Amino acid sequence: MVSTLSNTWRNVRELTARMLAAARAEDWVQVARLEAERQVQLSEWVAARGTDTGVDVATEFQELLAEDRELLQLTVSAREELGHQLAELSQGRKARAAYGQTGKVGPGR
Repeated sequence: MVSTLSNTWRNVRELTARMLAAARAEDWVQVARLEAERQVQLSEWVAARGTDTGVDVATEFQELLAEDRELLQLTVSAREELGHQLAELSQGRKARAAYGQTGKVGPGR
């Protein structure tokens, strides 16, 4: 059982590392796919663990939480950047709409 738990935990850690790599590459679709896989593995690990103490849970979870904090930081930064891009797009649309409302006609009209 300890071997299965160790393998499952190793899979959780590997998926987390892959999630971080995907987030750093701004591949959010891959991050979401890997997170779904990781959630299944983590749920299996928790269910199978029971009272087994073969893994230092506190230490392992501290490391996992640190990686999750980095993932969150990368996600928040990407969301903020997207928000800025959307604001610029909206501002451009408003400017084009305002220009169109002044009655000015562009070349060829």
